[in-house]
Amino acid sequence: MINKTRFISLLLLFLTSFGGFAQITSADNAAGVIIMPFTGSDDPINTIQFYDMVVAEVNNLGGYYPQTILADEHPEILYMSPNSAPGTKYLGDSKYVLTGEFYFDTEDLQHFQLWLWDSSTGSLVYTDEMVSENYEEALEHIPSLVSWIFSQILPGENLVIIDMASDTQTTTEITMNAGDVLADKSEEENKRSIGRLYLGLRGGATFNTYSIPQGTRTYEGGLSRSFSYEAALLVEYRIMRFLTLRMEAIFSQDTFKAVESGGNETYNEFKPLIMSFPLLIKMPIEFKAFDLSIYAGLYGALPLGKIKVRTGSSNETYSYTIDPPFGVSFGVDLGFPLGPGSILFDLRYNRDLGVTNVQSINRLQYTLERMGLSLGYKFLLWKY
Repeated sequence: MINKTRFISLLLLFLTSFGGFAQITSADNAAGVIIMPFTGSDDPINTIQFYDMVVAEVNNLGGYYPQTILADEHPEILYMSPNSAPGTKYLGDSKYVLTGEFYFDTEDLQHFQLWLWDSSTGSLVYTDEMVSENYEEALEHIPSLVSWIFSQILPGENLVIIDMASDTQTTTEITMNAGDVLADKSEEENKRSIGRLYLGLRGGATFNTYSIPQGTRTYEGGLSRSFSYEAALLVEYRIMRFLTLRMEAIFSQDTFKAVESGGNETYNEFKPLIMSFPLLIKMPIEFKAFDLSIYAGLYGALPLGKIKVRTGSSNETYSYTIDPPFGVSFGVDLGFPLGPGSILFDLRYNRDLGVTNVQSINRLQYTLERMGLSLGYKFLLWKY
């Protein structure tokens, strides 16, 4: 599978867009072909060389003229995937669009893939991939690859199939079926979405509500509210295209006040330290510039040490428990690809299913709810 670093890809796209290939002037009755910058973090310099050769070969085909898109004019193209059709605002009067990608697999074989799109409908015309052992072999077969892909614009003809690895050619009669091509593309996208393992960190602020039962003898019932913070280590595994599992270890520090019963308006300040361990099921949805995930799950809560209690100038520590030590989580996160992973924005609601019991002289009970907003980053550790 693809082994690439998106940060280098961004640099590559800038290089290709500022590169020295000029736009070819259109000829009479020739079809314009937009050529988007190619992605390829494994070797940016050779990816640029492939880009220039493809532009030249499209111009040499006859009946087509290439038009390049510059990243300095459209910086958002740095985040686009090559296996999706570009938006209409990049197409102008073109008839077709080419996107491409170059990468190494786990056996150090080189893969160069091109996608040809119909500008008027945004549908895939054809895609093909060249596998080679070295650059010289790849460069030799790029003209054949470009010619082969553009020959698919007129389906049902006798076409020459090039085996890029063995330098052999065979002739086969092919009738192009657009449904089959799209089905193959969908299957490939699904394969690329699974088997990803991430490790990340996140941290942020939380707004907390502590519900104290009515009728207690030591503290006034009602709600106490406070702001606090949390930090988390996360591990995430993409099982399927629309299914991801995430496990976290969350450290949180709270500070809140409760009013003693009796009408004397005496406040006690409590500072608990808590570790929680959520197991979340996520449903990720991929867009061109970001990923959106909706998730839900359960967590276990573990008190760390004793709770600090301050009454006036007096400070004490007491044992406390959460019974039962479980809670529920619901939330949504946004992931923006950057470098070898993604920046995360996480919005989450947590509620304890159990009651926290503070074993102080003035016994306190409460149920905790949190609404948190955090920022983080996850690294791609491994891809199946």
